[in-house]
Amino acid sequence: MNVPYCRADETGQIIEYGSLSPYTFLHRIDPAYVYDPVGVSPATHYVADGVVRERPAMVLQRQGQTLSGLPDPCSVTINEQTYTVTGGQVELDFPQPGQYHIQLSAWPWQTVQLDITIAADETADENHPS
Repeated sequence: MNVPYCRADETGQIIEYGSLSPYTFLHRIDPAYVYDPVGVSPATHYVADGVVRERPAMVLQRQGQTLSGLPDPCSVTINEQTYTVTGGQVELDFPQPGQYHIQLSAWPWQTVQLDITIAADETADENHPS
């Protein structure tokens, strides 16, 4: 039976995960690795103090085109253009009608992705997080 493992960088971000054969496990005992992390995923987990932990979810509020509850600082990517936001909120101001893909990221929070459609005569209409 293989032994699951993961390895994280200095920030706790999981950069390698998988499973080792018992033979390899016995010859690769290394403090940089966490052994037996069941169900680990870099998208939803990180390592802190040698323990695999779940990455916290962002708790966002939206009122009109303002998103609040963002970690401070937070990277906001709109259609592949990234901005750094401080203060825990961002005012989304879209100059043209259309579909906008938004990604919110701040370590170690889980990344959030939103699709927002702006009609010519409307304000932002969030479809839902994906």
